[in-house]
Amino acid sequence: TLLRFRERLSEEEQNDALRIITKEIDHLNRMLDNLIELSKMEAESIRMKLEEVEPEPIIRRVFNLFRLSSPNHNFRLEEKEKAVVHADPVLLYQVLNNLVSNAVKYSPGGGEIFIGIEPARKKIKITVEDEGAGIPREEMETIFEQYKRGRDKSVRKVSGKGLGLYITRKLVEEMKGGISVENREEKGVRFIVHLPGISMPHKKGNGA
Repeated sequence: TLLRFRERLSEEEQNDALRIITKEIDHLNRMLDNLIELSKMEAESIRMKLEEVEPEPIIRRVFNLFRLSSPNHNFRLEEKEKAVVHADPVLLYQVLNNLVSNAVKYSPGGGEIFIGIEPARKKIKITVEDEGAGIPREEMETIFEQYKRGRDKSVRKVSGKGLGLYITRKLVEEMKGGISVENREEKGVRFIVHLPGISMPHKKGNGA
């Protein structure tokens, strides 16, 4: 459309087309990443480099990526204490990318995407929240299974292959962590990731 009809399109229409292109490129990149990780899992060839990693800058990278293609969402980060997790930075980036992608997809009307980082006993808890439709109770137990597409009929038109959350769970478990999900009291969903790590006193939580 841009190549053939650019002269006929307003600047706003051209920007809308570019946003669509960006969103689809991001979607294809995430799908390819997930398919590659799935093939590694099936071949049992995932290579991890566990090290001390600060999740906060990784989250900011993910947020900056989605700001380009999801202007209707407000992305907010809060870190209660300075946190360091024992994880593979590449796999941690993919975990957070998948969770934010899921949050964006299932809150198509926009709203806030929130990530919180806080200590939880001898681990670090990372929560990812959206303001979407929530998950029916009967789907809670299967949401992390392979090829499962969650949520109700109103959002089933959302594209995807049902691999993102399955791979996310596998990657978190490979890093000796755990992941769970719950519906928020207000609206939307909260995914909770626990990873081995430590925290130290920090200034007030900061917005992203």
